[in-house]
This record gives sequence, C-alpha cells and structure tokens, in this order.
Amino acid sequence: MKSKITMLLGISLSAIAVFADLPDKIKIADKAADAAVAAIRDADELKAKQRKWREKWLAGIGGLPTEKTPLNAKAGPVVEGDGFTLQNVLFESQPGVFVVGHLFLPTAPEFKPPYPVVMMPLGHTDTAILGSRYAAHLVMMARAGFAAFSWDPISQGERRQCAKEFDAGYSQCASEHSRLGARGWLVGWNFQRFRIWDAIRAIDYVETRKDLDCSRLGVCGTSGGGTMSAYMQAIDDRIKVAFPNCYISNFREVFACRGCHDAEQFYFNQLNDGVNHAAMLAMGIGRVDLAIGSRYADYFPHKGTTETFAVYSNLWSRLAVSCCSTLAVAGSQAGKEQQADDNKNSNIRYSTSDLRPSTSSPTSDLQPSTSSPTSNLQPSTCFPWHFHCAGPHGLPAPTRAAQTDWMSYCIKGGAQPKPVEWYSALSSGDHVASDPVNFAPLPFATNDTFMANGFVRDLPGFKSLYTLIAERAKELSAARRSASTGDFAARRSASTSSWGRTSGTTVQRRERLREIVRRRAGIRPLAELINLQPPTSDLQPPFDHPRFGWWYLKGPWGMKRENEAAMLSTLGRSVIGREAENLIYRAWKKQQADDNKKKLKASGYDCIAAAHAYAAEPQLWSGVEFTDPPPSWTEMVTNPDPTMDSFAVGVWGALEEYDWTDLVPKTLPGQDEDKLYDGKLNPTCAWKCEFEKNEKGRRGAMKPIEIVTDFGEEREIGGVRFWAGPPGRRRGPRGD
Repeated sequence: MKSKITMLLGISLSAIAVFADLPDKIKIADKAADAAVAAIRDADELKAKQRKWREKWLAGIGGLPTEKTPLNAKAGPVVEGDGFTLQNVLFESQPGVFVVGHLFLPTAPEFKPPYPVVMMPLGHTDTAILGSRYAAHLVMMARAGFAAFSWDPISQGERRQCAKEFDAGYSQCASEHSRLGARGWLVGWNFQRFRIWDAIRAIDYVETRKDLDCSRLGVCGTSGGGTMSAYMQAIDDRIKVAFPNCYISNFREVFACRGCHDAEQFYFNQLNDGVNHAAMLAMGIGRVDLAIGSRYADYFPHKGTTETFAVYSNLWSRLAVSCCSTLAVAGSQAGKEQQADDNKNSNIRYSTSDLRPSTSSPTSDLQPSTSSPTSNLQPSTCFPWHFHCAGPHGLPAPTRAAQTDWMSYCIKGGAQPKPVEWYSALSSGDHVASDPVNFAPLPFATNDTFMANGFVRDLPGFKSLYTLIAERAKELSAARRSASTGDFAARRSASTSSWGRTSGTTVQRRERLREIVRRRAGIRPLAELINLQPPTSDLQPPFDHPRFGWWYLKGPWGMKRENEAAMLSTLGRSVIGREAENLIYRAWKKQQADDNKKKLKASGYDCIAAAHAYAAEPQLWSGVEFTDPPPSWTEMVTNPDPTMDSFAVGVWGALEEYDWTDLVPKTLPGQDEDKLYDGKLNPTCAWKCEFEKNEKGRRGAMKPIEIVTDFGEEREIGGVRFWAGPPGRRRGPRGD
C-alpha cells in the first residue's frame, strides 16, 4: 500500500516527523524524574512515592489481570546433572497462556530442603535456557545451594506465539515482542504487562512447592532478564534480594546510544509519570538488598548506570536505611582512575568513594552489614553494590560469579563476595577450570519437554497473545458500539460539508470526539500551535537518530520511524499526533495567506494522521478525500498476519474510545450510501437507518439495510458486521 498525502501544496506526510529536539525533551524529563527521587527527605515520603510510582506504572501498562486463575501446574521427570537436578514444569499464567519453567536443585549433601530460591528471568535469546551462559548460571546457582527457577519468556524457547504459517517471517524473539507490543498498544496493553504477569505467576508456582523456601526470595538476570529483575524487585513485595545486570542505566543515555529497545522496556507517558530507572530502584528501598551490574561498551550505557546509582545511593544514605543486609563498596585510588578514564581493559570496577556517605571510610573490601533483618527502614552505615566489568553487553563469567555470591551473602548469610582479583581471573574465558563456573552439558533431551516439536502453541487449549489482544479489540469494539451507538451513527451521517452546521447535539458529540482525539494522540489545540510560531512554515525534518543501527519492526515507514514512535511515547506523544499537528499548522498558515480552504487528500497509511488532523480541527478544510486507506485499527489487531504491525501508525489505547475510521465523515470517493467498494476495502461509509412501524404506527425495530459488497467474506468493520452475497440473501449491518 503506497502512502501519500496531498494537502494545500502537495506535501508528502511521509516526510513529516517529530521535532528535532526530541533528545533534549527526553533528557529534561529524565533528569526531572531523577530530581524527584533525590528530593525525597524521609521514610514516610518515600513510602508515599513508592505507592504513587506503582499506581502510575501499572496504570501506564494497562493494569494487570484482575484474577489469579489456577496455575494447572504439571511437572516433568527429574533428570540428573553434575551437582544438580533439572525438572521442567508447565503452568498457565492465564487460561491457555502456557509457561514452560525450569527448576534446578542442588544435589550436594550439605544442602538440604527446603532450598532458598533465586528467580532467574532470561534475556533475549531464542533458545532460552539452552543458551550456554544462561545454562551455566543456573547450574552455578544450584551448585551454590539454591533452587534456581527460570522460565521461557514469551516468544522464546518453547513459547513462540505466531501461527505456523507465519514462521517464515519470524526473525528473532524481540521482533515478535515488538509485534505483540504494537498490537497491544492500540487496546491499551503494554507488552510488559504480560511479562510482569508471567513473573508474578512464576513466583506463585515456586511458593506451591514444599521443598522450596521463599522467605528470602532473590532475583537476578541480565539484559532482558536484568529488565525483569528490576521490574520484579520494584513491583512484587515478595522479592527481598535483587541483582539486575546490563539494564539499569538511564533513559537519556540509553536513547542517546540507540533509542528504544525491546517492547517491554518502555511504556506510554513513562517519563512524565516519573518512573525512570532511579525511581524503579527506589521502589525497593526498605525491602530489597540491591546490587546492580553494568559493562563498558554496552548499549545500556555505563555512564547512565553510574548516574542512576548515584541518585539511588545518595537517597539510600540520606535516609540512613538498610534492608536486611547490604554491602559497602569502595574502589581503590587506582580503580577510581581506571573508572574515570573508562579503561576498557580493566576487568572489574566498584563504585568509587565519592558515591559513599561521608561517614563511610573507603575500603577495598566488601563489608558485611551489622543490621538485623527487617522489612522496615532502619539506620545503617552499609551501602549497596555497583559491580561492573569490561566488555560489551552480556553475561560473562565474572558477572555470573558475582551474582551468585551476592545471593549467597544476602539470602543465606554466606561469606562476603570475594576480592576483585578473584573475579578478574575469570574474565579470560566463559568456561574456566575452576569450579563453580565449569559445568557439564545440560541433561535436556527433547523427550523431556512437554511439546513434541518444542512449542506450546501445539498444546490443547493454547491461547496466544495475538488471540488475547484480538479478543480485547473485539470487546472494546462491542463496548463502543453498545455505549455510544448514537454518537458513532451521528458522526457517520454528518455530511462532509456540514460538520460545522449540524444540530447542537451533534456539535456536542463532535466536540467530545475532538477532545478524545486530542488527548489520545497528543494533538495540541490550534491556538497553542499558532503561538509556537516556528521560523518558517516548512514541516519539521525527521528525527534521524545519529547512532541508530537497527530495530525490530519496519512498519509502513521503516525502522527509524518505529524507533522514533517508541521514544516519543515515553513523553506521552505519538507520531500520528505530531504529524497531525504539522498538517493543522500548515493548513492554518495557508489560510492566513489566501483565505481559501482546500480539501484534505490522503492515501495509504497517511490517512490515519490526516483523519486525526481533520477530527481535531475540521474547520481548516473544505472536506476530506482518502484513497487506498489502510484497514481499521480493529482489523489490524485481529489480522493473524503480523508482518505489518507498527507502533508508528497507532495511538496508545485509542480503541478504548475510537477507531481511526470513526474520525472521517460520510462517504469517500467511489462510495455512496448503499455501496461499499474502492477496489479493496474501505470501512468509512455512512448508513441511513430506516425503522419499521408497528401496528399502531409507532417506531419499532430498525430495518436491516441492504449493502452491495465486494468482500467475498464476512467482516466486522468499525463495529459493524457485513456479509458478502447478492441482495436478499443475507442482510446487514445489524446494530449500528
């Protein structure tokens, strides 16, 4: 589908993009969120902030499911390894949403059940625990005496979601994450909603096991697993110890490095909500023993990690709090110099003394806490741990060992982590001769899985996330139709030339629609746009990320546009809204020059932004003319083919209140009130409703309207059901 728009001077909307100061706006919002964390002065204020952050966060991702449905857990056979056992399990986080889990238990005689538990969410790898570094880490934890529980993330390992016929278009797990993220975006569900819920239900599962002790529950992970570790320690009160690695940085540095990452690593209006990385860490203060890990040359930049750690640790020391036990860490002068010049040949570096409380004396060793375990905020001179090592993004042997030692120290009261030199010796390779890093191959035969071909989608009763989102879209369509049939009918029946000259009731409805569109898409009123007075009437150039390398979706406008849409969303804006603003401003400028309204003409996906511009400021144009428009959002979300999913053409949560096809008036070219045809499909017609009269001459039921269609199949468009076939056989629409 080609995409082109002609408005006034024939400008292509595809060239319109967001304002070039986007990085500055993100930097300002992120620093403001840091400042809000830094401004907290006492424990009561912190607790109030923690509640508020949680409320905003969960609301921002669309909320969590309201009911914990039965897990219906099943356990596979126990297989023996070298110093550990492995048992695969299967449970349902929601009905039909199957989660494959992997429980590693110690076999050394010195370890007795119930075993302390470490939850280990995985990073972005298609093979899940079969990735050698993740397998090494799970084995390492079991040999250290822990029950290590991991689960396949959505689209990874055995949890591919798309139907078999679309496997050819499946490139990697993160691509499917983004496709699901773009679909859920329209119904008001962020992808992290599903990831967080899986993690919560994974904890629910381990709590059912009598051989496990969850009283001091830990979590650690790297990359995508570091993301989930940070989320879990912030949101789930059962987590008491955490070590997220290669995730915590800050948004301004992450976005400057590459832009947005995976679909669960940002949400709409996140920076305006103040829920940045520093706030996530602060949500665990008073409950969680925290260490964070970072690496040089990472695309979660180390510079951002040190800045966020400084905000967090200064708050920690100012409130003089400790969770159960924490670590005081200071680098030597040599280590401080290495950190200052970002020497990538250095192996391990700790936080330097300038990040410690002034009452703490520098030391090259890790000092144990003297405070007793408590869930309250208690005075302490201890300090969290910032562990960093050389190299790019990943989970090398030093990090695996450091995470294991941190869990042993904080959960089991074991020995303090080893000196820096010990970890440094591991950096020469992932599999060194010294025990605990060396491990035998996993005893993971294919016949030990639950699926013959390795995917849960072949299990009876399987429900994919594509299905959950499509069902939600249909529910919202039915709810809109039920709650405001009159509103939609009035909007469709208003003629193109009379939107400003209809009855007072219709005008009120249109004003409500204008308010909804502005709020959802982030379109500012015309008066505000006029006051901006840019130096020229030219459209803003695209924001071309100077270090952009790749992203996961292409959409109709390419990867850069998709990444741009994701970055915009953290500020509560949308590409559709910003493009609509450009259209509105240019139309106003043209009217000032010649006082002559023109018709707004658009084609392809550009019709979506044009429809929003028209709905927000219809007085600027004489009418609308769209050709070859895309399907409605509802159809996009319910289409099983995921190859054209896009953040850029959507508006967060819009289907809760409208579909983009609700925004255009009356008929479009090639259509009249009894024919719907434009060569393909155009769901934006008006319908005349006739009423039968009952025996007493009063209005009765609405008569069905005969529609000549060229669909070839049954469809629901914009909340209206249509059927193919000649007049007289099946009739529609029924309802609107």
